[in-house]
Amino acid sequence: DVLKRYPEQPVANLRLARYFQAQGAYDKSYSCLKVAMASEELDIEDKVAVLLNMYIHSEGDSALTAATFELAELTVRSAPMDAKSWSIKGDLHMRDEQFEDAYECFAQAVQLPNGNKYEIWEQMLLLSGQGAEWSRLEWDAKKAADRFPAEPFPLFMLGVGQMQSDAAQLAIDSWEEALDLSFGNRFIREQI
Repeated sequence: DVLKRYPEQPVANLRLARYFQAQGAYDKSYSCLKVAMASEELDIEDKVAVLLNMYIHSEGDSALTAATFELAELTVRSAPMDAKSWSIKGDLHMRDEQFEDAYECFAQAVQLPNGNKYEIWEQMLLLSGQGAEWSRLEWDAKKAADRFPAEPFPLFMLGVGQMQSDAAQLAIDSWEEALDLSFGNRFIREQI
C-alpha cells in the first residue's frame, strides 16, 4: 500500500526486496533493491549491509557480481559524500582484482570527512606497492604517516617507496622511525 502512494519509498522497497528474495523472485527483488539503493533517503548503514551481503554471496557468480557493482555504483551516486559508499565499492574492486579502480575508490574515500580511517590508507599503500607506483606510494605514505603518527606501517612503506626511488638514506631514516614504533609488530620488525 505504501508503494502504491510512494513508489520511490526506500525502506518499503528494501523490505519488499527481502520479501521477493525469500520467495525466490530474484528479478523483482533486484528491481526493488535498485530503487532503494538509488535513494538519498535510505541510511548508508542499510546500503552497506545490503552490499556486504551481496559481496559475500556474489563471489564466483558473474551475474550477481555485476548486480553488486551496479548497486555499489547507485550507492556512490546517492551518497557521494560518505566514505563508506566509496570504501565498499573499493572492496568490491579489490576482490575482483581491479586494483586501479579499488585505489581510486579508496583515494576518494579518504578525502571525505568520515574517510580518514587507517584501514583505508593501509589498503591504498598496499595497492601502490603492489602496482609498483613508487612516487604515489611515497606521497600517500607521507600523508598516512602524518595522519597516523603512531603507526609504523606507513613509515615502512614510505621507506619502500624511497628505496625504489634511489633515496637509500631517506629509506633508512623512515625504516628506523618505523622500527621505533613497531614494538610488538613482528611483521614490520622482520621486514625492516
